[in-house]
Amino acid sequence: PVAGERVRARRGQPVRRTLEACLALLAEAESAHADDEAVALHVMVSEAYSTLGDVDLAERSARRAVRLSAARGDRRGHAQALLRLGASLPPNRLEETLDRYREALALFLRLADRHGQTRCWLATGEAHASAGRLSAAREALEQALDTARQAHAPDLAGIATFGLGTLDYKAGSLGVASARLDDALRLFTTVRDEPQR
Repeated sequence: PVAGERVRARRGQPVRRTLEACLALLAEAESAHADDEAVALHVMVSEAYSTLGDVDLAERSARRAVRLSAARGDRRGHAQALLRLGASLPPNRLEETLDRYREALALFLRLADRHGQTRCWLATGEAHASAGRLSAAREALEQALDTARQAHAPDLAGIATFGLGTLDYKAGSLGVASARLDDALRLFTTVRDEPQR
């Protein structure tokens, strides 16, 4: 059921419908003590609330996922929940956000999960860029690109390349920015990632 909702959400299902479905599935998972599903659903609920602009509920759902995954000893679920918690925090809590990303990265490193590592580096780069820390953003995005390549993940490499191109554009390096954005488009086309294109 969780995977089906993820697919529908990625295919453009309205966020409110995804949220309602996830809340219903969450109630079922909690009553059945299906904690692994509950963690994934709390993460999805947090994502939906963030998209809808409800930062308090987004953070609350992410914190529930963190607590539940920690109690279960589920390192992968815990890393994903920490990553989501970091993303749910407001910009004025940047250091707390970066701490959650570092915790998630440490877990993904122990799990040898390059996709998870790449997502942590992408999130770190985005957080730094949003705060105007362009040098730190570039470092994180370059690490994300390197890790995405090692993971053979063209979709994640495309996101990192796009982020680096945006930083190049902000720095006034228009030729480099244009080349990077062309690379990003090529990578997105490779995986037919229409939402990113």
